Amino acid sequence: MLRSGACLHLSLHLWRLLLFALVRSVSEQKLDATGQSRAWRVRKQEQLEHLGHATPAELALKAADLLHNLQSTLRDLEAIGLEVFHRFNAEPQEQVWYASYVVQAIRIGLGDHNSLADELRQVFGQYCRGLGTQALAAKDNGYYESTQEALRRAVQAAVITSKQK
Repeated sequence: MLRSGACLHLSLHLWRLLLFALVRSVSEQKLDATGQSRAWRVRKQEQLEHLGHATPAELALKAADLLHNLQSTLRDLEAIGLEVFHRFNAEPQEQVWYASYVVQAIRIGLGDHNSLADELRQVFGQYCRGLGTQALAAKDNGYYESTQEALRRAVQAAVITSKQK
């Protein structure tokens, strides 16, 4: 018979293993077998494919991660403008493309009445509006063409998310 201390240790170990497996299941493989960075779009498409058959726990973790990322980027977007996108490996329109599909997959997977999915949809709408506002103000800052595309996609995504209410 196991002592209570041993049971607790075993339970914590199992919890860590389960948590590690959950995080790993929603993490992208950034490097290939040779250690080279994999293309951003390929990694994101793999993530979207996985979300199509993800468990509710995986969807919730992905939603929480994207929610945090969108809120952080939105704060930085308000503080420093479109310069925030210099730290990413993809243009703003690509970021909107990916986030919009993740939001949609989470809404479908967790349901229309899930509070986490609803909060994510709302923050994504704020993100799109913030990006659109910054795009309009960026005529002379070197982002002109990509922000035009980002603005078009941001407006389109905001329309899509507002229709899902």
